[in-house]
This record gives sequence, structure tokens and C-alpha cells, in this order.
Amino acid sequence: MQRPGFRGVKLNDSCPVRPLEGSMNEVSISKLAPDEPVLMREKVASWLDRLTRGEQLPPIQVFEVNDYWVVRDGNHRVRAYVEYWLANGRPAQEIPCEITSKPTPDNLEEIRQVSSYCGVGQRAFASLPIVPQDQVDSKRVEEYRKIRAHNPRDYI
Repeated sequence: MQRPGFRGVKLNDSCPVRPLEGSMNEVSISKLAPDEPVLMREKVASWLDRLTRGEQLPPIQVFEVNDYWVVRDGNHRVRAYVEYWLANGRPAQEIPCEITSKPTPDNLEEIRQVSSYCGVGQRAFASLPIVPQDQVDSKRVEEYRKIRAHNPRDYI
């Protein structure tokens, strides 16, 4: 789904260049990893409604970790894209994104744990729990307990 006037880089397996921070690009869903273990139902529904009406969504923000792109801002939008594609029988496509700087080392370790636990790609975003807003905090605590108990051999 290339935006009109798009002049950025498509971030996928064949991308030979590393785009600059702040640049606008498109990223393949197969290269995306979430940084949130739980999503809010109302936010996903709102973004999905906008996609269904044919609106362009704002670009997600991503940063690179070991040849993958972690979503720093936009996990709800990615989930809305996934639901939209699945509901319409469409193959997964690229998502507009902006490259951002990596978080602080303290936050980066936690983000890498979440991404390793959840996985990468369409299946990772499709399997994230979605709960009503009033249940997000308790579900997030529950998911972080699972993540901390999970001992992956390799982080992404």
C-alpha cells in the first residue's frame, strides 16, 4: 500500500540500505515486532474503522534491532492493518513508517524481551491480547509475568 508521492525506502528482506532517523519509509509486516504485550480494544477498533472508511493512517514509528523493526509507536495501528487484511482476504502489505532512535538501554532490554516473547510478523500482532481499556493494566501485569518467566535463548 504505497502512499501517493512516496519517496522513501521499502524496509524488507531486499532492502540494501539503512534509512536515516526521521525518514519516511514503508516496512513489511514480516519484519515488524511489537513492543507492547497487550492492546486496547477501543484503539484497535478506532483505527480499523478508519481503514474500513478508506482513510490513510499516520505512519508508525519503528527502530531497528538485529535486522528487525520494533514498533515504538503504532502497535494498535499494526493490529488494525492485520485485522483489515484478514477480514478482506488481502495479503499482508507494507505499512507506512518513520524511523526513530532506539530507546534508552534500560527500556531496550524490556522491549527486546517483549518482542522475543511475542514474535515477529503478522502472526505476532494477530495473537496479541486485546482487552477493554479498564482491563489493560491488569492484563499487562499478567503478560509481563509470563514474559519474565519466559527465558528465550535469543532476543531479536
